[in-house]
Amino acid sequence: MRIANREELLSRRRQNRRDMPLAEKIMWSALRNDRLGVKFRRQHSFFNFIVDFYASEIKLAVEIDGLSHESDQEKNYDAYRQAKIETLGVRFVRFTNQEVINDAGIVMERLLRIIDEMKAT
Repeated sequence: MRIANREELLSRRRQNRRDMPLAEKIMWSALRNDRLGVKFRRQHSFFNFIVDFYASEIKLAVEIDGLSHESDQEKNYDAYRQAKIETLGVRFVRFTNQEVINDAGIVMERLLRIIDEMKAT
């Protein structure tokens, strides 16, 4: 059974790419074309879950969490989902919509430090 980018999630991944929220658009403009030194993909899936951005070279998933992720139920689901994907050796970094929208430069600096650390190991 295929684990990553399963065919049955293709239409949902495409829809997510078409309907990206503002914070994801900002993040994608910074990540695309290897601008931070690694190739990122948008809406990459593992098992039945989709992550916002993924760099396979360093096994890094970047998630942008909006208001819908603040409820206890969503936090529990996110933790479950992340733990399941982490069994594949994937590391996660999370930012909120507001962090990306209001402090994109700081977010990118933090992300670049994480990428550099991961590439060095």
